[in-house]
Amino acid sequence: MCEQQCIQVKPDSSGLSCARCWVSRMIENMCFEEDEACGLFIAVGEAVSNAYLHGTPDPELCMIDLSWSLTADALTITVNDSGRCEHRHTTQLPDRGMLARGAELMRSGVDEVFFTDKYTSPVVLIKHLAPSDRGTAA
Repeated sequence: MCEQQCIQVKPDSSGLSCARCWVSRMIENMCFEEDEACGLFIAVGEAVSNAYLHGTPDPELCMIDLSWSLTADALTITVNDSGRCEHRHTTQLPDRGMLARGAELMRSGVDEVFFTDKYTSPVVLIKHLAPSDRGTAA
């Protein structure tokens, strides 16, 4: 079993709203417990927000790509943008308070987070599935 879907959105309020709706529908169609679904939504939302804030140097030309693939063992969500984020890991930014905690938020909602290099795009989020979680994402 392998299912896949992808969308491309503009980095503006309507595009971000579309991305959130897409993620919400995908999560709803999976049979996650409420706390897991909420964590996954927050993790993906943070990845999309980072793509919007740091990965769209030209909002008129840049796009944000979101995709998911579902296998028997895991849900993999990829967020890809057009830019580079040069921020350092949060442990190196203790004076920023709640800022610069995106990686922590993502890691709190999924089982694995992969950045290409120094927190750049694409960001890959992996949620391992228990047998009861294997619904149909749409």
